[in-house]
Amino acid sequence: MMTLRNSIRIIFLLALAMPLGTASLLQAQDSQTPAQPSQTAAAAPVLSVDCVIDRSVVNGQLRDQCTTQSELRLGHNLRLHVVNLSDWIKAGNSPWKLTLFLNDRPMKGLYPIAVNQESGYLDFRLQRNGDNVTVWNELMER
Repeated sequence: MMTLRNSIRIIFLLALAMPLGTASLLQAQDSQTPAQPSQTAAAAPVLSVDCVIDRSVVNGQLRDQCTTQSELRLGHNLRLHVVNLSDWIKAGNSPWKLTLFLNDRPMKGLYPIAVNQESGYLDFRLQRNGDNVTVWNELMER
């Protein structure tokens, strides 16, 4: 099984395609059309990914910790902490249409599988599908 280490940077772009350093988000209208800025998103707070959330058990209690040092595998879930997610959703935006980017490449068909508005978490399932096989192959050849 392929392990994704620090060689793959998690990258996101905002709906307006404004770069936000190493982390940002892209809003897609639907899976059939390319991402477009929406009227609502333009007035919404800017999203940025703060870190990957590493979930562990410490002294018998579940603990979430922000990290930049994580090891991920295909088939596992990726949890991200997103700054301003709650306000962005309250402004009328749908987090279910955000697309995951890895190394500046859109992972078509990978949308959040869980959204925790209170904590600012987005979960993605790292999986191959008909839309992103080529991108995964490119990432694994590195």
